[in-house]
Amino acid sequence: MNEVRQLPNIPRLAAAAAFGVLVTFAGALHAQTAAPKAKSTLLMEQKLEGLPGYVVQVVLVEGPPGWIGGRHYHPGYLFGYILEGSYEFNFDDMTSRTVKAGEAFYETPNTVMRSKNGSGTEWVRDIVFQIKREGDPGAVSVKE
Repeated sequence: MNEVRQLPNIPRLAAAAAFGVLVTFAGALHAQTAAPKAKSTLLMEQKLEGLPGYVVQVVLVEGPPGWIGGRHYHPGYLFGYILEGSYEFNFDDMTSRTVKAGEAFYETPNTVMRSKNGSGTEWVRDIVFQIKREGDPGAVSVKE
C-alpha cells in the first residue's frame, strides 16, 4: 500500500522565513538609525560662599553628529563655551542662534528651548557653568 505523505506548505514556510528576515533587518536598521544621544559629564559642583543655598556646576557636554536635544529649560543661570563644533539653539519665542567653537553663550533661566549639533559629521563639545539652587535639576524636560 502506498503511503500518502503531505508535503509541507511551501508558501507558508516561505512567508514565515521572509517574515523572520524582515524582522531581523528591521531591528538592525533601527539600531543603525536610533537617535544619537549627548553625554554630560559633571566635572565639578561647588557650594557658593556668600550665596547660601546655591551651587555652581561645571559640566562637559558632548553631542554626536546629528544630535538633537529635547525641549527643556534650565532653572539656573547657564553660561557656556564651545570647545569644538557648533550648536544651533531654537527658543520657544521663535528666535534662534548658532554658536561656534571659540564662542561663549548665556541661557536665561526658565527659557524653553531646544539645542542641536550644527553638524551631521562632527561632534560638538562645550563646557557649561551653571549657577542654580542646591538640589534643583540642571535641566527640566518640557513636553513636545
